[in-house]
Amino acid sequence: MTIRRINLATNPSFEVALSGVTAGGGATNTQSPAWAAAGTYSLQVSAAGATGPSTAAYPWGLMGAMAKMGVVPGKTYTVSATARLTAAQTGSLDANARRISIGSMTPGGGTVYPWALSEEAPNGAGVTRLSVTFTVPLDATNMFARLMNGEGTSGSGGSVWWDAILIEEGDTLGTYFDGGTAAHDNVAHRWVGTANASASEEYYALPTVLVEELEPSPAPSVGITVVALGVTPTVFNVWRVAAG
Repeated sequence: MTIRRINLATNPSFEVALSGVTAGGGATNTQSPAWAAAGTYSLQVSAAGATGPSTAAYPWGLMGAMAKMGVVPGKTYTVSATARLTAAQTGSLDANARRISIGSMTPGGGTVYPWALSEEAPNGAGVTRLSVTFTVPLDATNMFARLMNGEGTSGSGGSVWWDAILIEEGDTLGTYFDGGTAAHDNVAHRWVGTANASASEEYYALPTVLVEELEPSPAPSVGITVVALGVTPTVFNVWRVAAG
């Protein structure tokens, strides 16, 4: 089996209990069946009980979130998620409202809110896919994510729904998948551990030939990679035709 991609997010579409999700700024977090970008549920972050403008959900909590997110110092990651609003937010809004906010903790620098930010979702009814790319500091003792509502005590107490979280190593934004995503285009998916509570892998379902054009050395060249071969002996042939 050849692994193509890994989604490090656990409970990425909030299909299991929210016991590990914590709230900030007086927000109320609810596992909501009202809408979902993937699966059956999403995370509804309500500002109805706001104590300040920084209403948010911490999908893996605050302390110890780094290990739960699967990120390590010195590496670069891209986090993406889908946000939904049913109406425009009102009142005095946090500068980070309707964003994915990544925070960091280091021995010398304390806690940084935020370390990295996604773009903001439009302030009106609709669904938006957001992403943020960041590099974990070498001396980081913790990293955490906040899914922002951002409406404070002067607002209408509205909600922002979040769903379909993807955490991938690297700076490339990929399409969402988890262990329950249907197979397509010769790729399949599985949970690394417990369904909906572990990381996910995308892998080639059948042997696949990948052809890549290489720099001429000294003549025009291509690289050929065959993935998803079984353990039994396999023979394949490559021909070069007279036309090149």
